[in-house]
Amino acid sequence: SFEGVYDEQLYKKAVFLHYFSLNLTKRININFFESVITNPYDLNGNRAGYEWSYFNPVIFYRPVEFYNGTSDNSLMGIGLNVRLFKSLYLYSQFILDDLIISRINDGTGWWGNKYGLQAGFKAYNLLNVDGLFLRGEINFVRPYTYAHGQIGENTDIANLAYGSYVQALA
Repeated sequence: SFEGVYDEQLYKKAVFLHYFSLNLTKRININFFESVITNPYDLNGNRAGYEWSYFNPVIFYRPVEFYNGTSDNSLMGIGLNVRLFKSLYLYSQFILDDLIISRINDGTGWWGNKYGLQAGFKAYNLLNVDGLFLRGEINFVRPYTYAHGQIGENTDIANLAYGSYVQALA
């Protein structure tokens, strides 16, 4: 078990995910995804259980989170996969946590615009050698992208982050 100063602050949290993938052609795939990590407390420090709206398979999490006044942490993204040759693929993914467009180019470097980008390639049976696999990718993620602000005295930023036992996802 996890031991340390966070023992009393850690609790079980749940993640709800939606993933939609569409093959545009035999070589091009586009996908959309969203997720939300539940926080057991509302803005007043009270809450028991999960937000039942999250169990709806055809819903957008961000509006539900906003409407219900929860302090849950949701994010969304889009991905693209392209097969160039029989065994060579290019892929990319853009993830968006929070964004205020007016703050992007205001020169302050505001921390609250949270997003990430991944781009890469993968090749199978490289140089006609069975089992030879090569992957290369680059990732860029703004600070605090998988985290969420601290709300009230009953919540902890580690409990709202995409991670486990105070270990960050990225």
